[in-house]
Amino acid sequence: MNKKNSYLQIILTNISLLLILVLLVEVFAGSWLASDGFSYHMRGKRLQKIHFKAVINGEYKSWNYRRDYYGFREEFEHDNLYDLSKVKIIFSGGSTGDENLLPYNETIVGNLNSSFKKNNLNVKIFNGSLSGKSLQGSIRDFDIWFDKLKNLDPKVLILYVGLNDIFMIPQQPWSDHNVDETFFLKIYGQINQKSYFFNILRKFKNTYFVSEDTWSHRNNDENVKKQFLKSNFLSYEDAKKTYNTPSNEEQKIIDIFNEKLILLDSLAKKKKIVPIFITQVNFEGNSDKTLFFLNQQTKKFTNKYNHPIIKLDELIDENLVTGLFTDTVHTNKEGSSYLANLIYPELKNILIEYNFYKKK
Repeated sequence: MNKKNSYLQIILTNISLLLILVLLVEVFAGSWLASDGFSYHMRGKRLQKIHFKAVINGEYKSWNYRRDYYGFREEFEHDNLYDLSKVKIIFSGGSTGDENLLPYNETIVGNLNSSFKKNNLNVKIFNGSLSGKSLQGSIRDFDIWFDKLKNLDPKVLILYVGLNDIFMIPQQPWSDHNVDETFFLKIYGQINQKSYFFNILRKFKNTYFVSEDTWSHRNNDENVKKQFLKSNFLSYEDAKKTYNTPSNEEQKIIDIFNEKLILLDSLAKKKKIVPIFITQVNFEGNSDKTLFFLNQQTKKFTNKYNHPIIKLDELIDENLVTGLFTDTVHTNKEGSSYLANLIYPELKNILIEYNFYKKK
């Protein structure tokens, strides 16, 4: 064997040994063998850190949006690990619950947790909301998310639903299904969620190369301003008089929504979870006809199945049209605080009734 071939053989041998070592580390240090490891469905829904910058009402603000190791939106570092057995209350909604365009402490969930803390109550709500999620997404969470988390045993699931279901019921959005994932994207998603080295690279990126998003406050948009100017608040009582009978298309949406409510009820019963529903509104209160009917259906369902409900659509007043929204459905800092203040006493009473908290 000549010298050149000898060097080549040494190089190939070392490369082979390195690849074997990498493979062994990957197999045993990654989550490939874990029975409850994350699936490709969780790609883009956990271990995120985005730095937002914006000028809001003339004031410069910056904040970090984080989704932690387990997929929850939290105020602490995204890779922080904690005891999942302590996660007893999960808040599930779409972008109106996720509120990625607000710092955590200014969101509805952040405000609720602050109120419980101020009142010396041992309650911590974990935010499982995700932009685009409808009731179908909350149902899918059981098998593609919650069931993958060892020691997770929640007792309460707060469902902030209605708005996305108007649009999402006829569709299959990314955050609800991942049905549009190609074979190669599914393979990439598996690597993304299970690979040890991929996770190391992601931590490095999120530590030293944080994604940035410069955001213009949406109520600076001219079309949104025009909508605000011509807005007409509709109270619950007026909506009852105005909206009597749903159209055929609206009835189809209502029927599908009700089927999903029943399915969620069966899943919650299996897990011994109490679902608490919160109805939704837009910047004009109860002005959206389809949302009004979905809220009514949610009330009928909770009455029939004996589930607690916070009727936000009946609690709000005309303050909603005085600068509490950034667009027609998403609240700003003041709006989220306003809604949280309405939700808090109702939620507190429900948790008292079900013995879900103790004094610190």
